[in-house]
Amino acid sequence: MALYNKSQEILNGGATATDDEIDQLVVDLPKAYTTFTTSGKVLEPGYYILTSYRSQGTGYDDGALYDGGAVNDKDKQLHWTYKGGDITYKKDAPLDYKSLKYIWKVTKNDAKPGYFFFQNLATNRYVGTAENIASNGSIVPSARIEMTDGAEASYNIVTSRNYPGYFCFYSPDLWRGKGNYWGYNGGDRWEFGGVHTGSDHNGTVVWDWQADGSTFKARTITDQEVADLLKSAEQDINNEKAQKLLQQAQTAYNNGFAYMGVDASGNRIEDATSGKLTKDGLITDGTKLSSDMADKEEGVGAEHEPAVLPRRQPLKPTSTPAGTVTATLGRAVTTSIPARHPRERTPPQVGEA
Repeated sequence: MALYNKSQEILNGGATATDDEIDQLVVDLPKAYTTFTTSGKVLEPGYYILTSYRSQGTGYDDGALYDGGAVNDKDKQLHWTYKGGDITYKKDAPLDYKSLKYIWKVTKNDAKPGYFFFQNLATNRYVGTAENIASNGSIVPSARIEMTDGAEASYNIVTSRNYPGYFCFYSPDLWRGKGNYWGYNGGDRWEFGGVHTGSDHNGTVVWDWQADGSTFKARTITDQEVADLLKSAEQDINNEKAQKLLQQAQTAYNNGFAYMGVDASGNRIEDATSGKLTKDGLITDGTKLSSDMADKEEGVGAEHEPAVLPRRQPLKPTSTPAGTVTATLGRAVTTSIPARHPRERTPPQVGEA
């Protein structure tokens, strides 16, 4: 890599070299490239942030792999930061507790020499595989790579043949493109299946291990950096957990104000909130109306008793002495009406008009 980087600096005008130095580079570079592309593993056990080759494209952020479960407890998939947004990785930003989801602990699979497990530092879960072949035998090329709670899938780590300075990690157990899908119907399409970042989404799938989306660069995080990060992040992590618990408690508290109908014993009446009218809801008795929020001094005394209106009944004339007529109005009021007598008239006398 030193020879490659030096040649790039010379080509880009960032460094100078004599003719002899350039001639020597011409001799050494092909040898170095052959060694580089056939040297096998480029990673050793340790801590790394893995960034996709795609991040060099327009519109992407710095493209780090992360466990979706670090962001959403229900997310079981391996993601990459894609074009940023709520989850964005910036390689030049200082590391903090939120960076833990981008850091991977790489350990050897002792049962399978040459293969490694990738464990996320934020969730302690491992990179798994994808279910590309359904139970009915159909092919699911877009199946996402899942995370696992235990160390199940291990990967070989090799340098990229097509992209100097990058590496690929693959597993012989991954799908190799065989099947009938997307206009293709045939056998294996590539030598191995590798972890591949989506070009138009933040998920990861299995695809050709030498493709650009299956190519990564590793940023080494030292053991001391990890120890310091975990120590300083402990309080921040606890604060975040406490905040989540507080939000859950507030939600539960708010939900506790749901209103419901209860019976005389305080037991919930299911019909009251079911929306079904199972009983006649007409109130015919004032004693059925009550409130536990009424003023205890309000409405006390006979004058506050509920008014009861009598049923209206027709007038019933009765005979009475002294030439009067009485009528009973309902059952409450009796009134006397003077009897009306015809007025006496005197015949006119002669000479009167």
